[in-house]
Amino acid sequence: MSTRSTLRPLAAELSTCWRELGSILASRRLHASLHPELGRQLTPSKLRALELLAQHDGLRVGELADRVGVDDTTATRLVDRLEELGLAERGSEEGDRRATVVTLTAEGRELIKGVGAQREQFFADVLATLDAEERVQLVRLTEKAALALRTRSEELGTR
Repeated sequence: MSTRSTLRPLAAELSTCWRELGSILASRRLHASLHPELGRQLTPSKLRALELLAQHDGLRVGELADRVGVDDTTATRLVDRLEELGLAERGSEEGDRRATVVTLTAEGRELIKGVGAQREQFFADVLATLDAEERVQLVRLTEKAALALRTRSEELGTR
């Protein structure tokens, strides 16, 4: 029996679990409970965009679109909304004035800092339901799976 065929049942179970986990983590209900002060102004997509901008210290609109998983037009509208909220701003890229770079404002950086602290507390609460060994194993395996998914995604992007 090939390795692929023996992995299929586990792969199906993992797929179901990750789909459910993704739905929970992306749900507006969880989002609202973690960030009640943001109300309806900040959708999960806007929050993801802000996190990416913070992580990369600014991005071109096209890069932001790729990383959020939307087309350029949608990313442009997303940036418009973030600017309206005072959380991001457009500027020129040093050395290439034609390129538009989106960066966080001071208010956006402060917001992401607070969101990060709330998210860490949320995951600490989740980890508290596991014993010490399970916690370490969950984090280690999640990191390993994320790396495998990132590598696979990058391979698909070059085809």
